[in-house]
Amino acid sequence: MCDTIPTCSFTYINYRTGLPIRVLGVERTWEYLEEEFNRKSDGLSDAKYYEVFGPGPQLFAVVGTQVY
Repeated sequence: MCDTIPTCSFTYINYRTGLPIRVLGVERTWEYLEEEFNRKSDGLSDAKYYEVFGPGPQLFAVVGTQVY
């Protein structure tokens, strides 16, 4: 039996190169990300949080269809 890890991805256009960048993140708790990346906030209500592997930001949040 294989367990799947919740992931999320999005694509944005890099402003320096004009090329698309695909970002892939693995779902994490806000508490984990706060500690891991030395962040200090209450987070966003109803958000899911992701740690990025590869190019792009270190982390991102998703609320509905909005990426932060």
